[in-house]
Amino acid sequence: MKRIIFKIILGAMLYFGLGTIYKSYNNYTLSSNCITESFNTHFSNLSNLKINSSYNFDKIFYCEKWDEILVTDAHYYHRILGYLTNGVLVPSNDPFQYLEGTYLVYFLKDNIIISEPISWYHEHFIFSENFKTFNYIKIKRRNAHFFYKKYEHTDYDLNTFEIIKNN
Repeated sequence: MKRIIFKIILGAMLYFGLGTIYKSYNNYTLSSNCITESFNTHFSNLSNLKINSSYNFDKIFYCEKWDEILVTDAHYYHRILGYLTNGVLVPSNDPFQYLEGTYLVYFLKDNIIISEPISWYHEHFIFSENFKTFNYIKIKRRNAHFFYKKYEHTDYDLNTFEIIKNN
């Protein structure tokens, strides 16, 4: 019985270790692709977006196969704790290269990042939609439909994306 438990534990450690090595290697080979270019075209200047309009990422970012997006806070997301909780190993970065309030957007396919991180910042924007304890949110492709609106929970002039709930 002890040998079976040992083999199971060893197998799980090997699986986790090899998966981590593969994801680390994948992070070093990330490059810009059509998703990155399309995101920058649509959302690099948020002042061009119309208040009270909807944006369906599933329809906007169709050039590459993806199944989830991961949005992290560039300053406060801890990549190791994030990896342990959500299974996505993000590339390491220096948080001080980003302004406070910058988000990093990752497009995922089978829990693996498929394009370089997309830096997303605007001084009048806050993404506050249900961030988890470790300052991230994962959104399935079918749920990546947002409503751009005024952020109601502050006295500052801020806008936000709110997820449109599917029925």
